[in-house]
Amino acid sequence: MLHFGGTVTLGGLVGYVAYNAEKVMIGRAWGADALGLYGRAYQLISIPIDSLHAGMADVAFSVLSRLQREPDRLRSYFLKAFSLALGLTVPVTVICALFANDLVLVLLGPNWTGSAEIVRLLAPTVAMLAIMRPLTWLIDAIGLAVRGLKITLVFAPIITIGYVIGLPYGPAGVAIAYSTVTTLWVIPYVFWCLHGTPVSVRDLLLTAGPPVVSGIVAGGVAYAAGLICGPSVPPFVRLALECGTLFVVFFGTLLFAAGQRSLYIDLLKGLRGADRSAQVPAGGN
Repeated sequence: MLHFGGTVTLGGLVGYVAYNAEKVMIGRAWGADALGLYGRAYQLISIPIDSLHAGMADVAFSVLSRLQREPDRLRSYFLKAFSLALGLTVPVTVICALFANDLVLVLLGPNWTGSAEIVRLLAPTVAMLAIMRPLTWLIDAIGLAVRGLKITLVFAPIITIGYVIGLPYGPAGVAIAYSTVTTLWVIPYVFWCLHGTPVSVRDLLLTAGPPVVSGIVAGGVAYAAGLICGPSVPPFVRLALECGTLFVVFFGTLLFAAGQRSLYIDLLKGLRGADRSAQVPAGGN
């Protein structure tokens, strides 16, 4: 337990430093104003994703670790969790990429409009992290924490070099470097994580297909809705229409056209069953 816990902790520490070193660089090279714009943009994209994945990680690790000796069930449960994580993350990615200006105006106000470009540039990292983080659940749950540490130790200097390359171009340059390196890294990351596990790269690609395609379709429709509104509509109303259209089209496409309805129905049934169980008093039937 000490070996496993120490390995996971060290990997988390190295990852934390790697994913936050750019803020130190921006603060030293460009000052407080640039760091403030970048920091707010980073918070906008990271807080909902971190909250979502933190909750799912605890449940996924517990379930997957109990299925280590049942590869078929392990594969099935992991792919369901991966599909759910991606399905909840793709809309956030599309919102950050297409509606960053309205998002910043509504949530932060007109004094922070400089963050909108950075939010847009960082949007690809949301999708990439939605792919990468569930794989961490898998390799930790089946006892491959050392592999996870090695992956982190390789990635940390690569992303740091990316920060250094983008730093002369300001916060926007660092954001471009962050998104570019993360996007390029996801390919070797997937192959490295899944090597020797019950889950294949093909499984992952087939599972990722429906949410990604649904996100592209929904993004196009929502963007058209925003154009129809025009600049005369207040930002809050326009953002509400854009996001509402996005979620309706996304989940409509995902559940019905992409055939993911059974996954979410099973999830809702499980939540309802858990809620009923929690309401039964001790010793009750």
